[in-house]
Amino acid sequence: MKFHPGHFVALFGGACAGSEAAFQLANRGIYVAVFDQQALPYGKIEDGLPKWHVKLRDKEEAKIDQKL
Repeated sequence: MKFHPGHFVALFGGACAGSEAAFQLANRGIYVAVFDQQALPYGKIEDGLPKWHVKLRDKEEAKIDQKL
């Protein structure tokens, strides 16, 4: 992937929307920094998540983390 020099985006909020925005921008070769008040990313994404979705969540989070 070719990164575009000079293109840098700062996102404030690393919950679902912020993480997805970071993923999409990184896929387009744009450097992204995500700032969040929580110590861990993805906000409260686990709050309504049934336990059997844990593997799927981990897989999706890994794809996002790989691009950041």
